[in-house]
Amino acid sequence: MADQTEILKFRILMCFVTMSEEGCNVTNLAKVIAVEKYTVSRILTALEREGMLDRSSRRRPKLTGKGRTEALKYKNRMEIAMNHLKYEGVLESVARKDAFYLARYCSEETFQAIQNGEERHRMKYIFKDQRNFTGEQLCQQLHEGNYRLPFVIYKEDARNQPPVSMANEGFEHPCELMVRKKRGVIRLKASSVAHGSAADGRKMHGKIENLKYECGGAFWDAEHIGDFLQFPADSMHFMNLGSYPDSLYHGTVKLKMRSSAGTAHMPESVAVFTVIF
Repeated sequence: MADQTEILKFRILMCFVTMSEEGCNVTNLAKVIAVEKYTVSRILTALEREGMLDRSSRRRPKLTGKGRTEALKYKNRMEIAMNHLKYEGVLESVARKDAFYLARYCSEETFQAIQNGEERHRMKYIFKDQRNFTGEQLCQQLHEGNYRLPFVIYKEDARNQPPVSMANEGFEHPCELMVRKKRGVIRLKASSVAHGSAADGRKMHGKIENLKYECGGAFWDAEHIGDFLQFPADSMHFMNLGSYPDSLYHGTVKLKMRSSAGTAHMPESVAVFTVIF
């Protein structure tokens, strides 16, 4: 019963942002969500107690600021959950019902994973006819959020040697693409790494303390915040690999890195940072 009441609260909140204000009265809401009018009245009273609803006008209740924020949050969640389920082949009638539960009860972490998956599917469709595009173009299309991306750092010149740079071990995996207001940054967290010294072979411990990214033919300092280093996603160039809907987006940018162990032991190196979106 408690679960059913919570779902009804959720559905009625959604009505206030998807229907006209005039239509959000007890009689009409009862028709729309197919319950008795006394049930709607009870839910409206509960929402008023929670500060979600202003019922100073009994004939025309309206959302408070708190209620509108909550309703818009769940409206967005509903749309994402619906699209995700339909993409996975769930019938629309079933997807609509189950999306209510996903939107209402999923943890933020789980829902972020659902949203990231949905965004990847959407980007595949948007860029399906483009062979190449920039990080700026990608972030212009992405919804705001944090996207966890696998990455590998390759040596710029790997002839006759292993292709993966030792700098690949100098960061926690995966990295994060953070998108806000249509702009994105790639954020890496530095971690301690041990390697033989280039000077005398001794085992040295160090951490990446300086990072530069290439943009416009020059290298620029990345932002350094504690253990985190971040640079604009605009500097990245993406290639569309494969064909829709199985395509992968391969993004690259050149980096220069310097370790706290000193350049005598761990020389500054240029490497190619590669992500898969």
